[in-house]
Formats: sequence, C-alpha cells, structure tokens
Amino acid sequence: MKKPEDILYDLICNASNYIISIFVKPDMEISEVTDLSLEKIDELIASDISGLIIDVDETLRFDSNDIPQENERWLNMVNSKLKIVILSNGMDKKLREKFDDMGIPYIEFALKPFKYNFNKSLDILGLKPEEVAVIGDDLFDDIYGGNRNNMTTIKVSKCKKLLKK
Repeated sequence: MKKPEDILYDLICNASNYIISIFVKPDMEISEVTDLSLEKIDELIASDISGLIIDVDETLRFDSNDIPQENERWLNMVNSKLKIVILSNGMDKKLREKFDDMGIPYIEFALKPFKYNFNKSLDILGLKPEEVAVIGDDLFDDIYGGNRNNMTTIKVSKCKKLLKK
C-alpha cells in the first residue's frame, strides 16, 4: 500500500504533467524509439532533418538498466543515416564508454531544458536547429527543450524493458 506522501507526490506529478501537456506539444509521437523505422527516418531526411538529439533514460533504456539490444541495433541503424548526439540529464560512466565505442557524442548532466547543451549539441552536429529532431520521453526536459530551440520534437511514450532470463 502506498504511503500518503507517495499518493500526494503522484497526484502533483500527474497534475503538473497534465498542465504541461496543454502547452507543450511534440511534432510527432511514437510508442517506442524503435517505432521510428527506416522509412520514417527517410521521411525525416526528406524533410531536411540531418541530425538527432536523443535522450537516454526512459527513451533508450528503462529504469537505468542497460540499453536493450533492439534499441542498440536501432541506434546503430540511425547512426548510419543521421548525425547523432546523446543528451542526458543523468550521468553514467558505463554509458559514456558505450557511446564512445559507438562513436556517438554523449553529453551528460545536460540540465535540459536549458538551451546551453542543446546549442552545444548543434555545434557538435554542425547543424542548424531546423535540421535537428529531438527524441525523448519527457514533455518538459526533451519536448519543451527542443521546441524552445526551434527543433522538431518526437515524444516516446514508453521504453522497452529488458527481458529477464
């Protein structure tokens, strides 16, 4: 049974997310990051998107677990077609090493939705805001952050959980 303070916290979070959702709208919504198929990637490219800023937690991985292999394969596929920067409010040495091995720039402790690291991502990508899409699960950090920087925004509603063996 939940404690009263947990119930109150859930109510406050739900209310604030509802209010934010009235004002902050993504350009596209997908269920999981892998729903952004090769065909949809090609459509983004056709609409002059050349780069992606991708969130990690609850977008590429669930509950700070490892990134599922399916999401890793998706990331490699996308990385072959578009420039990518990983932008995370978290910090994870293991992830930093993984993204270094994959050749994908990783900015941790990004303080999204502040503009500084969105702009740093643009510098790394060598692109203008209108040439970049932001993919993330959080309306405030990812979608609002991308919208306020004049980027295309794609909201992920759930993240694939790792299957337990």
